[in-house]
Amino acid sequence: MNVMSNEIKTTNEILKSIENQNKMIISLLGRLSIPEKDLIAIIQKKSKKPKEILNAYNLCDGNLTITEVAKKAGIAQSSLSEAIPKWEKLGIIFSSITENHEVKPIHLYEITLEEQSKKD
Repeated sequence: MNVMSNEIKTTNEILKSIENQNKMIISLLGRLSIPEKDLIAIIQKKSKKPKEILNAYNLCDGNLTITEVAKKAGIAQSSLSEAIPKWEKLGIIFSSITENHEVKPIHLYEITLEEQSKKD
């Protein structure tokens, strides 16, 4: 058995590694530029369901579609579909589009529950 063959990464593995690295960099830059309490205020601004919309934002990790995020967060899909373009314009979220043309939003960084508890 050739040891070198075990060390060769596939193109998909390399791309996934780069994607994860980019998410880490974006998260770090986001935390440096927008303090968590300010991010919470932006996300919850004018929301009738502030806890649910914050939960929805946290679920936007690039693994779920908008419909899946809305369902898990307990908010209307239309409300989230309205919020995401606003968040994109504010630079606190970006979207990944899959090969199947599904939009999967990715948050700047995840809000900690401790910071939200201080607000309540």
